[in-house]
Amino acid sequence: MLQQNTLKRATRIQETFGDRVFLAGVYLFLLIVLVAVLYPLIYVISSSFSSPIAVSSGRVWLWPVDFSLRGYQVALGNPQIITGYANSLYYTFFGTLISVALTVLVAYPLSRRTLFGRNGVMKPNITDYVNQNALQFVTGAKSLDTDWDAYVAGLDQLNLKGYLEVMQASYDASFKK
Repeated sequence: MLQQNTLKRATRIQETFGDRVFLAGVYLFLLIVLVAVLYPLIYVISSSFSSPIAVSSGRVWLWPVDFSLRGYQVALGNPQIITGYANSLYYTFFGTLISVALTVLVAYPLSRRTLFGRNGVMKPNITDYVNQNALQFVTGAKSLDTDWDAYVAGLDQLNLKGYLEVMQASYDASFKK
């Protein structure tokens, strides 16, 4: 047990001073981004709960001033806004439903080796994969030395071998004498 603890301590990578300075800079940058994103959201929420006079006079900074729900009463009393919310919910629900249904319809043929029409779905997927990766290899976004094995594994996941077997059998049947 003592040897195992010693081994764990010995293999721990020590951070250099430069590493710690770099991490401090990264954390500072992320903190600035967090404040830049979070403050406008807090301001909008604070303004929505403040009186219109306090907002227009610039007294709202971080917390609501002269608490009021008047903005919500006016907004929710407007039938066009309610219709907009209803449309948003409608499009979100049915758009998601249609997307999931189409994904299942495309995924099922890819999961069945003997299903008719499977190759019609596989060819565009394989072609897109090859074209995207060729572009990345040409532009240098991917390296032939380090990324080629992952590229070939991706082709295996798309069942390129099975697709080529089916296409070869089709070719052989068409030109058999």
